[in-house]
Amino acid sequence: MMDILVLIFLIVILFGIKFTHDNEEYLSLKTCNSIRGILALIVLFHHIAQRINSGYLFSEFTKFGFLPVSVFFFFSGYGLMKKHISEEDYSKGFIKKRIPSLLIPYLIVIFLYWLMYACYGEVYSFVDMLDILSRGYIIASASWYIVDIIILYFVFYLSMKLFKKNNWLIILCNVIFNAMLMFLFKNIGWGEYWYNTILISNLGMLWAFKEEIIIKFIKKSYYLVLPMIVLLFGVLWGNRSLVVKLLNFEFASVLVTTIIGILFTLIVIFISRKFIIGNKILNFVGKISLEVYLLQGIFVYIFIKSARIISSDILTSLIVIVLTIVFGYVFNKLFSFILSKYKKLIAR
Repeated sequence: MMDILVLIFLIVILFGIKFTHDNEEYLSLKTCNSIRGILALIVLFHHIAQRINSGYLFSEFTKFGFLPVSVFFFFSGYGLMKKHISEEDYSKGFIKKRIPSLLIPYLIVIFLYWLMYACYGEVYSFVDMLDILSRGYIIASASWYIVDIIILYFVFYLSMKLFKKNNWLIILCNVIFNAMLMFLFKNIGWGEYWYNTILISNLGMLWAFKEEIIIKFIKKSYYLVLPMIVLLFGVLWGNRSLVVKLLNFEFASVLVTTIIGILFTLIVIFISRKFIIGNKILNFVGKISLEVYLLQGIFVYIFIKSARIISSDILTSLIVIVLTIVFGYVFNKLFSFILSKYKKLIAR
């Protein structure tokens, strides 16, 4: 029965899809928004599948967590560099504008998680939360990605201030910092998911910087390169553990995961060059993808992790999905209202 959800998911993705000779809007805001909708649903399915391991196809989503995050990182890096290139002084007001757009919703959601846990008799003090963070965990379930992105924003801002319009040095600075961050997280014992795809944000920056050259290459060799990427992805995906074992060095797992994440991201981009992806459902979910990502852990905990209120796997999953999307929409409106007030305040 759980595989019905996979079927519905595929129908939603394919509904309204159109083939085109060359989609020049392949990384436009509209296209990226539709792709974010798909990726947000994959992440949601992934976290449900970690708790409800049933269904032949649905259970496979337990393996997919880092794939959508890879594309999210790419989009973040691409968007930052694209804005930096196109705007005269993108760094001006960057910290006041960009950081709060993530940090304010994130702090509100952390409070919601704190409130939820308190209702279940687990009251965390500020010191408790810092202690949990020191061990690589956050009470807001699976929200490590937001922390990474906030760090990425700070580093990109500093690199813009240091190197102005020297985009090569900006990218190099971000690569070096991300590599240092990977070593830090590894040495303090934080989970590999904190850092195994973060370098893909730098691929997004490079893509934005050299997009014209890259697109010329893609146009000339699309039908040669895409099969090679898909083949390599399939080989590495199917033999991931074996390849890591053969490489046999400390960061082998991270390297293989990063390469797989890059290949998956390239497949998504190549597909979006030939297909116009998007419909009302995907656009809707894409617009609330941040809220879906932040809030899903609450409903997974209430309906699955803490105690199984409903015995039916598919009914429980549907309730989690529907509530996550409904409350995602509600909190999207709330966050938009709060951020609009904040922007008026800083504009004074």
